[in-house]
Amino acid sequence: MAMAEGERTECAEPPRDEPPADGALKRAEELKTQANDYFKAKDYENAIKFYSQAIELNPNNAIYYGNRSLAYLRTECYGYALADATRAIELDKKYIKGYYRRAASNMALGKFRAALRDYETVVKVKPHDKDAKMKYQECNKIVKQKAFERAIAGDEHKRSVVDSLDIESMTIEDEYSGPKLEDGRVTIAFMKELMQWYKDQKKLHRKCAYQILVQVKEVLSKLSTLVETTLKEVRALGRWEPGGGLLAGGPRSSETHRPTWLGLPSLCPPVSPPGCPSLWPLGLCPTLSISCPLPVSSAWSPSVCRVASCPCPPRCPLPTSLSRPLPLRWPLFFQTEKITVCGDTHGQFYDLLNIFELNGLPSEANPYIFNGDFVDRGSFSVEVILTLFGFKLLYPDHFHLLRGNHETDNMNQIYGFEGEVRAKYTAQMYELFSEVFEWLPLAQCINGKVLIMHGGLFSEDGVTLDDIRKIERNRQPPDSGPMCDLLWSDPQPQNGRSVSKRGVSCQFGPDVTKAFLEENHLDYIIRSHEVKAEGYEVAHGGRCVTVFSAPNYCDQMGNKASYIHLRGSDLRPQFHQFTAVPHPDVKPMAYASTLLQLGMM
Repeated sequence: MAMAEGERTECAEPPRDEPPADGALKRAEELKTQANDYFKAKDYENAIKFYSQAIELNPNNAIYYGNRSLAYLRTECYGYALADATRAIELDKKYIKGYYRRAASNMALGKFRAALRDYETVVKVKPHDKDAKMKYQECNKIVKQKAFERAIAGDEHKRSVVDSLDIESMTIEDEYSGPKLEDGRVTIAFMKELMQWYKDQKKLHRKCAYQILVQVKEVLSKLSTLVETTLKEVRALGRWEPGGGLLAGGPRSSETHRPTWLGLPSLCPPVSPPGCPSLWPLGLCPTLSISCPLPVSSAWSPSVCRVASCPCPPRCPLPTSLSRPLPLRWPLFFQTEKITVCGDTHGQFYDLLNIFELNGLPSEANPYIFNGDFVDRGSFSVEVILTLFGFKLLYPDHFHLLRGNHETDNMNQIYGFEGEVRAKYTAQMYELFSEVFEWLPLAQCINGKVLIMHGGLFSEDGVTLDDIRKIERNRQPPDSGPMCDLLWSDPQPQNGRSVSKRGVSCQFGPDVTKAFLEENHLDYIIRSHEVKAEGYEVAHGGRCVTVFSAPNYCDQMGNKASYIHLRGSDLRPQFHQFTAVPHPDVKPMAYASTLLQLGMM
């Protein structure tokens, strides 16, 4: 398929005045050709690498910067893309693709007026170019719409969409056979039916969708900007009694215990200290562990099981083979609380279903945190977000949702969610989604030791957890400050801070992370916001973890995805990778801005 004018990577004419001594210009052209090949293969990282090498040899070629700008756009490095496009224009005022690239970069950053100026330039130079005209008209439409929205926002008497809804008067037609809320409430039966209904590519009735949105807005509005969660280290399940059997209840102070290693669940191989016999597997679920009131040491088995041990005497009193429960009152059995942390899902509904298939449905015993960017890009964003909101209503204390940079109006307008809601429902429903998104918490702290946010750390030193708690989140994010940073910032390998590759917030180094953690008595942070080839990344000496849960992002990146398990007994992240599953033939960004569909990026 031929690419639009603003989309095509340029094949420059070989320079005529090539210096004969070192052949630098010739080598630069060879590198640019290699970069173009990588770009065509959608290997944008290598394309950027080879464009950069070409620029090092010939830093005065506008085409190299223009091509690299497009590669940066594909990797969502909008700040770098903007800088390259600007440099290309500085080198060659007549290089039209430079204006295309700069307009695309500004559009991605929500700077619509700046983008419009560049599209105006293109139309003046190419008045008969249909593609340029369409992009100019679409951008101009957005600029006018934004001006109208600002005028409305200035009205102190603006009402919530909720105030204008009359949900009770909405009727569900007889021919509708899909899921319905039971007495206006979400149930597990409703959620299971909803997910199957969506899997079959059917639409939830608008009355049910509005009911979910109104209720979840009320739930979210009562939460703190910083949600604080405690995972208990252990939970008593019962004790062994003489003759066998696991009974409920706590330990007795009069109970005595002999020192020995205790058995692991049957799914784990028996483990014992050197010189001691192999022990009888207890046949319990893999999340169980054993505690002893005597001085014990804890160890991780080769599987997920945890076992506590006491020093074994020189001659172990136990027989080499046990066929029944231990004959005395032995220690309690415990279960460690666990939570699953997921990263970006970006409208990939069928991959969301796969997470629940692999990791279990949400429940009070199986809590989740979804770390923002639920919508945009993927064309099943409505299905994703209403499923997540439904589980939030079903398990308000055990299913957590944090805001991402794509739960914002600017991103939704460009990357598809607004268009999708308008297509599947109405513009009014999108306005209600926007209101709900503004109430999503910005961060979550686990056991006072692990901080989770979508983007990352801050442009300035000295930010505390209390500062996060005080953020007034019920709004669209500003262009700078702590709220912006929590949604937009990224880590970098070098110390210090630098200008963001995205053009918003900053990039922060290992020293910044270390100082923030020490000041706030934290162990590490978990963030999302970036595609990772393996679905996760551990950086900054283990202090900065990235998790991304949208496999084969946009049907073109080929990346794995992952989710994280955190346990109360040990907050070390346990990564679980998975790959993409098939989905119906609806392309990503099917509802995105016309500018995207015209090849803006």
